[in-house]
Amino acid sequence: NSWTVARRTKAKAFAKNVLINQERKLEVRRRSDTALVLTINDANQRSAEVTQMTRRAASGKPKYLGSG
Repeated sequence: NSWTVARRTKAKAFAKNVLINQERKLEVRRRSDTALVLTINDANQRSAEVTQMTRRAASGKPKYLGSG
């Protein structure tokens, strides 16, 4: 009977480890998705700044960042 209990305990430990590993993978995926969104937003903002600088240069106004 103790063999059955030991086997059940090992099975529970294995299942718990599988669950923990799945949670870790999900967390890593969530973090990488967030980083990707931030990178895209950052790139869009920089692109908008470059467009503004280009327009100012074409109109002959000073090319300062942040001056509206």
